[in-house]
Amino acid sequence: MTDDREMSECFQHLPTEECYLNLPEDSAVDNPLDIEAIKEQQDADQELQRAATKYADRYLRKSVSGVDNVLCYVKPGDSPASWRIALPKSMLLSTIRWFHQITGHPGSKRLHIQIGARYYHRDLRRLIDNYNCDHCQRNKLDGKGYGHLPEREIRSLPFEECAVDLIGPWTIQVRDKPYEFNALTMIDTVSNLVELVRIDDKTSGHIAKKYAQVWLSRYPWPARCIHDNGGEFIGPEFQYLLQGCRIKDVPTTSKNPQANAIRKHMHQTVGNVLRTLLHGQ
Repeated sequence: MTDDREMSECFQHLPTEECYLNLPEDSAVDNPLDIEAIKEQQDADQELQRAATKYADRYLRKSVSGVDNVLCYVKPGDSPASWRIALPKSMLLSTIRWFHQITGHPGSKRLHIQIGARYYHRDLRRLIDNYNCDHCQRNKLDGKGYGHLPEREIRSLPFEECAVDLIGPWTIQVRDKPYEFNALTMIDTVSNLVELVRIDDKTSGHIAKKYAQVWLSRYPWPARCIHDNGGEFIGPEFQYLLQGCRIKDVPTTSKNPQANAIRKHMHQTVGNVLRTLLHGQ
């Protein structure tokens, strides 16, 4: 069993960029954020289906990210709004491995908090406590520990907050032909991990679909989503997506425009890179 202190010490000696350059490969089976894959594995898990039938008061079916009848679990006594996706047994180890890698090799306690906030399986905690990462085992420090550090407040964690915005229309010249370029930009405000995806239009439904495909299906769901007051973000389709994933909607205001300043700096960088590449050809 991997000790949480040793895992923390291991993480201190891991370059942050190494974690992001070695993200798990996306596949329908191994990616625990692919809701369609989860639904398919749930339907094939006979033990899970029997539990859902036996404990009908604990299991309910919901529409998650556009996928209907996803089996979710509610702890007895909790509000129905506190549902978590019921993980099929076949995806337990791949989910633990995926989250452990993509969240920067955390200790078992932090890993359980991260996964347990969105997913449920009765064996989840036991498997996390017994999970061994080869990379951590090779790099952890040996020797006696030095006791516990005093508690400190952590104001933000990777993948806790995502800022989204649109760039364009930009007209770029490729082989003397003009092309209009519009894109949705997404950035994790802690790690500065960035994703850009070209968009065909600026409707709320199209933007919601691209955000779900590129960010929500690849990374842990954020607790907060920051955006401006453009119609594509305050529109019903995008707002419904945030509500369905229990992501807090954080629109910027005229009194607090700096709340989304990080995306503006990122857009400037994107523009500089594009101009440099195009003019350097």
